[in-house]
Amino acid sequence: MPDDDRTQPTSAAGEQPRLLAGRYDVIEVIGSGASAITWRGHDRRLDRQVAIKILRREGEQDAAYVQRFEREARTSASVSNGHVVNIYDVGQQDGWLYLVMQFVDGEDLKHLIARRGPLPLAEAREITRQILDGLAAIHRAGILHRDIKPQNVLVDRAGVVRVADFGIAQTATDAGLTVAGTAVGTAAYMAPEQAQAGSLSEATDIYAVGVVLYEMLTGALPFDRSTAMATMLAHVQQQPMAPSQRAPRQNIPSRFDGIVLQAMSKNPQDRFRSATAMARALDGKPGDPGATTRTAATLLTSRDQTPGAPATARDQAWPAVAGRPEGGTPQSGTSARPARSAGRGLLNAVLVLILAAMTVVAAYTYYEYTNNRVNGGDPPPTSPVEQIILTQPPAPTELPVIDPLDDVSQPTDVPEPTFASQPTPEPDPTSEPTEVLIEPADDPGPIIGPDGSPGDG
Repeated sequence: MPDDDRTQPTSAAGEQPRLLAGRYDVIEVIGSGASAITWRGHDRRLDRQVAIKILRREGEQDAAYVQRFEREARTSASVSNGHVVNIYDVGQQDGWLYLVMQFVDGEDLKHLIARRGPLPLAEAREITRQILDGLAAIHRAGILHRDIKPQNVLVDRAGVVRVADFGIAQTATDAGLTVAGTAVGTAAYMAPEQAQAGSLSEATDIYAVGVVLYEMLTGALPFDRSTAMATMLAHVQQQPMAPSQRAPRQNIPSRFDGIVLQAMSKNPQDRFRSATAMARALDGKPGDPGATTRTAATLLTSRDQTPGAPATARDQAWPAVAGRPEGGTPQSGTSARPARSAGRGLLNAVLVLILAAMTVVAAYTYYEYTNNRVNGGDPPPTSPVEQIILTQPPAPTELPVIDPLDDVSQPTDVPEPTFASQPTPEPDPTSEPTEVLIEPADDPGPIIGPDGSPGDG
């Protein structure tokens, strides 16, 4: 179309135009978000209904921003998939940036959940599978959606699901932050790395799909705090409750608990490696390329199995298969993980052997040292405990207890003390017996008679 038609003014200065590029009639609002307003429109040239998303004006956009927006919108328009909202046109008029998209006659998934509550398991799985199919096409085009949420999932009257708004999400998060300095996206569906304005990847979109599936199964969000900041912190710091525990009446199988919780892993490396991998896990197809090996049994005890029974194939979020993932490009880290694990195990084994050898040497050295001290050298030092025991006096001898009813006249056998007998020296046979002479005293004193009177001497 001619450039002069694209820039033709159709409204007063500062007001949102009602006719874009002389072709698209802006009719009525059908949706509104933080960054844009979506209108139902009509394409005069092709005589069809369209959806027109007009970005909100936050001051004057510079030329580089406009060029980047248009370039990425064209890239998004190159995505052709039955589960993606097609982009027809992109432009700018009177300072307003806009996208012309496929009009979907239906409702968004958020309204569907609000109207019906938790969805049946089969329906939730089918909607998620279609979301992942569209998301895989977006990722193959080199685009990260960065704002997967039920409001951006449209369901038409025939039940066909289409992902919307991926072009705007790519542009708005070019540097990971908005002009105001906050992380881009919707807090309730933000991956931890996105909430922290970190490096994003396809795993960031996988996390958001896990939250959407959680909401479809339970009718509630895993983290619903009073403020956006508190919700973002919960995604970063807290583990979500398993869907089957959050909505016990829904009879959610443990296999779906495992799939949801794996998609919502805090570490991007622990999530499904691709949208296709997660879709195959939902379909129960083993051997998908690029998936992690985590199973539902390692995340929680399955109530569908007897206690202690191993996880069956139906309860697995399917293990990885060596080889190239979809598209023929090797996933970084997929083949390196087993090698790193094997090397780490070998290192641990070597360290255990070294510690065991050191223990044996230390024990042998101690044995030799104590043996030499006892047998050939100085006696081993006495420990403080032994010194205290050796210096304490002996315990007193206990006296026999006499029962008052016993006959005290009976002698009590008391052991006589024993003394060490000294050897008696034998008399020398050659020696003569010693004579003992008793000599009278010089003065024997007075003699007393029988009657007590002194007698004669």
